Amino acid sequence: MLDDFLRFVVDKPQRDARLNVPQFIDTETPMTAVGSPWRTLLDRFFNLPGGVFKPGSRRYGSSYRALADQSAFSHASVAYAEFEVEDEGASAANGMLRRWDFSKLEMRFQTETGRHEIAGRERKVIAYLNDRKAPWFFSRRSMMPIVA
Repeated sequence: MLDDFLRFVVDKPQRDARLNVPQFIDTETPMTAVGSPWRTLLDRFFNLPGGVFKPGSRRYGSSYRALADQSAFSHASVAYAEFEVEDEGASAANGMLRRWDFSKLEMRFQTETGRHEIAGRERKVIAYLNDRKAPWFFSRRSMMPIVA
């Protein structure tokens, strides 16, 4: 899809046919020139007061955001990495998220049944901790394995 776009965008007749002919082209003030009103307008539109685009943070599920790009812990076989996360929907709700890379495991774990086997073990651990009224940092809401 991107390749198609890049092919036709450099060919003016094709570009005009697909995207229509622009109504106005400012040939006196380049868009990217320093101090250009166009550049200022685009910077404000894309919310770029600091200049270049900044990478976003890792997000998981609907509201979990990693606190750092680097994992807090990685399994020896790199089968999973653990990230410190916060729930953006709840203030002061921090936790740990384990991201699995099933391609690093035996073939039997690369199927849906195999992934559920691992998630089942984690559910048992969570149930055990919840049963024993584990310390306050084990939140029932945030300690639910999600298998995709």
